[in-house]
Amino acid sequence: MSTYQAKLTDAGRAAVTNAFLTGDMVSLTQFAVGDGGGPVTGVETALRSERWRGAVQRLAPLGVDGDRFTVEVTVPSDVGGFTIREIGLLTADGVLVAIANVPDTDKVVAEEGAVTETLVGFDFAVEHPGVVELKIDPTTTIASRAFVEDRVRDAELIGHLALTAAMTNRMKLERKRFQ
Repeated sequence: MSTYQAKLTDAGRAAVTNAFLTGDMVSLTQFAVGDGGGPVTGVETALRSERWRGAVQRLAPLGVDGDRFTVEVTVPSDVGGFTIREIGLLTADGVLVAIANVPDTDKVVAEEGAVTETLVGFDFAVEHPGVVELKIDPTTTIASRAFVEDRVRDAELIGHLALTAAMTNRMKLERKRFQ
């Protein structure tokens, strides 16, 4: 048995099955972190010791079967003063759908001498993946510095390639004009 696990909760399994049978969707909107520890069983209805809750920022399918997902959130730099040991995924109504225990991750704040944004997440599987949807609040989505730098670099490269193509085309036209 693995030390760290992610499991659908009984309530999460019931929500997915009910959504499948009724044609509804399970909207995953909230992500919680806590400093409670220990193994997860799937009977949990809440984290042992929730310390922060925020909007899910990323839910993406994994693999070819589509029954596995990865979910992530960035815990902001102004949240901290505890050790992350457990994480959970919840619906808009606050139903704990999935829970995971994770390696100890210190979440410090500026008063402790450091400022960190902490990316946390886990992978989980569902029996009926077509009924799972992510609702993102665009006002709370955070992009990491590396993500932004990569996109700026991509945009600069595209701009450079477009400029090079335009200059090449202009040079071809100039050559034709003088021939």
